[in-house]
Amino acid sequence: MVLTLLAFQRAVRSRDWELRLSALEEFTKYVFSMNMRNYSTLCAWHVAEMKFLKKSDTETWSNIRSQWTPSKSEIPFCHLGSDEALEQENRKMKVTGGVVGITQNAQTLTKFFLVSAEQAKICSEIRELNPGVHKGKNDHHELSKSKSSQYQKSLKKLTDCAQNFINPFEYEGNDLINLVSMTVAPPEVAHDVTSMPVQGFKQHETFVQQRIVLQTVKFWDALPQKKLKLFSSTVKAVQVKTTDGVVQIKEDRKLFA
Repeated sequence: MVLTLLAFQRAVRSRDWELRLSALEEFTKYVFSMNMRNYSTLCAWHVAEMKFLKKSDTETWSNIRSQWTPSKSEIPFCHLGSDEALEQENRKMKVTGGVVGITQNAQTLTKFFLVSAEQAKICSEIRELNPGVHKGKNDHHELSKSKSSQYQKSLKKLTDCAQNFINPFEYEGNDLINLVSMTVAPPEVAHDVTSMPVQGFKQHETFVQQRIVLQTVKFWDALPQKKLKLFSSTVKAVQVKTTDGVVQIKEDRKLFA
């Protein structure tokens, strides 16, 4: 799953439409296995729709493929997701001289939105006239000294965390363990966790065939729930009566078997 996350991020930053769809389809099997109804249905529908679009409307497909992420600079690997770019644009307005202090005045707010685009355009043109503003524009922001220092600190924290618990890179056993509590997962939990991608993939394929391709089942009908046993199922809530009242604790399920 980690590699899929990185692949999706790379797809956005490099505007790789095919990689995005591939990573999203890979995600879908996990959301199906985790019983995430909205993510499951909408992701499956979106991927299927885009596959159909590639064959049915090549012009629209080409336009989406080349313009699906905005970019604010010419530096490679700096494209943004549409929602992320929108948040950045919204942030520009939340300053003095922007929408701050006028949100309760409908007439003033309307005037602001009518002229703000032209103001932004003028400011952008003025900045382009000043070469000093674009100093270092060819350097990716992730390569700055501050980012490098931040990465070193994060790496040290991660290393310290691994040393305090079980280092996953040094563990040579075959059991599935919790890195923090060092608890060995029962066989049924280990089976469900390791088979989660396969079970999610099968459910995804069934969903697409029955509800999108053949339409023998209504699209919004209830989804069958996957009752997978995960690490959370290895703990059991127990109520203990004390002089101060009832205290609820959690312990390993095996201790109470």
